Amino acid sequence: MKIKICGLKRVEEIRCLNRLRPDFCGFVFAPESRRYLEKPQALELKKILSPAIPAVGVFVNAKPEAAAAYVREGIIDAIQLHGQEDEAYLSCLRRFTDAPVIQAFSVNTEADLRLAEKSSADLVLLDIKMTTDADYREYIGCSLEKPLFFLHKLEEKGIPAWIRHVVVPGLTDAPENIRRLRELLKGFSCIQKVEFLPFHKICVPKYEKLGIPFPFDRFPAATKDQAEQASREYRRDS
Repeated sequence: MKIKICGLKRVEEIRCLNRLRPDFCGFVFAPESRRYLEKPQALELKKILSPAIPAVGVFVNAKPEAAAAYVREGIIDAIQLHGQEDEAYLSCLRRFTDAPVIQAFSVNTEADLRLAEKSSADLVLLDIKMTTDADYREYIGCSLEKPLFFLHKLEEKGIPAWIRHVVVPGLTDAPENIRRLRELLKGFSCIQKVEFLPFHKICVPKYEKLGIPFPFDRFPAATKDQAEQASREYRRDS
């Protein structure tokens, strides 16, 4: 299992990280994020970070040369992509840097699946949002088979994967849901990590602007403790 602690912004957080010694440290360079970090601030934090902990930079549709510059300047050791970056983007990025590339996918549509299948990333982050086909169709608008099909492809190709599951109180936090997730993922040797993320509503304004109902509006935001409880439940008896 690999551990990455992401969204760090303060010196005291880095010092704590140096004591905990996770596998990765994450700096967010997406301006729309509340954890956004300016380059000079990130450079100062990297100087304090233990050399034994690789720093990963999180980008959303940044110019390839801009993302690569963070590696060249010694701020990060790997690049994590969270936008609509396609294979042409990755090919361009490789011309600027040979740093490892991590790519995140939410496989909800056929177009998502085609994009994901073509990825040449060194490691893939895959969202498994629900554990039943009925819930996937109701809340996500597609079949559970799509992300599972992609996971099988990663297994066939031997591409390392990290699975992310959002903990939504009253929907995905029940012990039986966590057990179903464990059963779904059983036997996949490509999975290096399963991460539980607390549900939040910071994307609601985007839905309102587009005039689209937010499918999770009736559910409360989750706490970090609830996400950690789900993680403990997942690892119980595994």
